[in-house]
Amino acid sequence: HDMYKQIQEAKDNGKIDVIEGSSLNRRQKLTHTQKTQLKESDEDFKYIEIGDVTKYGLITKYIQGKFEDLPTRGEYQIHTGDILLALNNSSRGTVVLVPPEFDKAICTSGFLVITPENKEHGLLLWYALRSEICRKQIYYLAQTASQPELKIDSWNTYFKIPIPIGEDCDKAIKKAKEFYKHLAKLTDVDSYRFSL
Repeated sequence: HDMYKQIQEAKDNGKIDVIEGSSLNRRQKLTHTQKTQLKESDEDFKYIEIGDVTKYGLITKYIQGKFEDLPTRGEYQIHTGDILLALNNSSRGTVVLVPPEFDKAICTSGFLVITPENKEHGLLLWYALRSEICRKQIYYLAQTASQPELKIDSWNTYFKIPIPIGEDCDKAIKKAKEFYKHLAKLTDVDSYRFSL
């Protein structure tokens, strides 16, 4: 596809670096044993659906409850700094960098959950995955008509993430950091609640 030619050319010209989707670490779905442990833990968990997240990655709502009361689509337990990428075509471009408030939350299998190597890597990935070229790939690779979504094998076989380098890379990390500061303030909106 032309898109991949474009990515390759930019790389050959030394404008970008390219990360293969397959090279990133992903969280695995919860095993039967892990689910049993979560059920027995009697803890309350936050649960996130695709619809709870805005296009730019702010988690605006969630449900909270015991693991057994959560929807069965809750297939992942996520941690601060993980990256959630919406797989369905209609939400393409939704990329979430998990804030501390959602450490240990449960999320739907409609997300791909990436575990970055460190904080900076996470900010860079968040920035890069929101690019037009990544959204286009989700669109093209989400082929199944009944439920158009990016499948894991397509992600592993084809997905390429253009990463800014040099000065552009520093700028990208700086921008992502600024954005996340804003986001943290929005997430903490409850502390601005008036109470008697």
